[in-house]
Amino acid sequence: MDPVRPVAYRNLQLNDASIGGTGERIAGIAVERIAYGGVNAYAYTEKRSNSDGFDAGEVFLGKREIDLTGTIYGQSRADLFDRKMRLVAAFTPTLAYATSPIDYGYLPLTFEEPTLNTDDWPNGYIPLMMRVRARSTPEFQIVRDAVGGEDARGLAIPWSVSLEAKDPRIYCQQAQQFYFSASPSPIDLPNRGLYGTPFRIEWPSNGTVEEKLSLIGLGSSMTLTIPASATPRTLYYDGVEKYVTLEQSGLESLRMDLLTFANDTTHPEVPPGGDDLSWSHTGGSISSEARLIYWEAWA
Repeated sequence: MDPVRPVAYRNLQLNDASIGGTGERIAGIAVERIAYGGVNAYAYTEKRSNSDGFDAGEVFLGKREIDLTGTIYGQSRADLFDRKMRLVAAFTPTLAYATSPIDYGYLPLTFEEPTLNTDDWPNGYIPLMMRVRARSTPEFQIVRDAVGGEDARGLAIPWSVSLEAKDPRIYCQQAQQFYFSASPSPIDLPNRGLYGTPFRIEWPSNGTVEEKLSLIGLGSSMTLTIPASATPRTLYYDGVEKYVTLEQSGLESLRMDLLTFANDTTHPEVPPGGDDLSWSHTGGSISSEARLIYWEAWA
């Protein structure tokens, strides 16, 4: 996270402090310290019997924790405290949850990092995000010497907030999308990131017959079934949360029975560098809105 580039959360710019206005005073919010990384690994380990060493199982990353520290600047005392209240609202966990209950309030914290890879990122910056929720509301240090005196003076309040991301991946802000066509052929799925990333599928259906979408590749062999119905419906597959839902007549319900795996495989991920995914479809016609969507990822 580059502290001299834009940072934003819930439509609030966190790094827009600049000099301007009456008396050329600083106004806005600045991020001055960023602490993140050090994601814990979790795996089964057990001492081997009658032998040196341990047995170990598959390893997975835990949640990511992020601490931001900065300063709020106001052109007056009223301006300063208005900005403070907007910062509190942006990082209040219950308000984030109310904004997007389906995401449990884990919303994009957007930022940029510089890169020499201008072939993929022509402006020299990678637009990134982490889906985070505050662990508590922000903390402030309100010091009389910094906010006292004349109301019209430029004033400042230091702030800090602790965030967590239940999904530890760092994602590209822009999504990659593939719309399924009427003639199945292998899909080239790029991943300019350095970490594997899951994908989502949205499959609308207006047909009255059962449909099946089979996917082979990316370490998986899976089939999604869209049940027959006289009512329009949409099947959603979420590779991040690893569930399938079916939306029909305005109601969305969990339908894990519509997902099956072959050959003892599991949920697919697009690896670093990308790979091909083969697919086939039976039953009815394919909606022009049927799509696969994912975000390239870094660890």
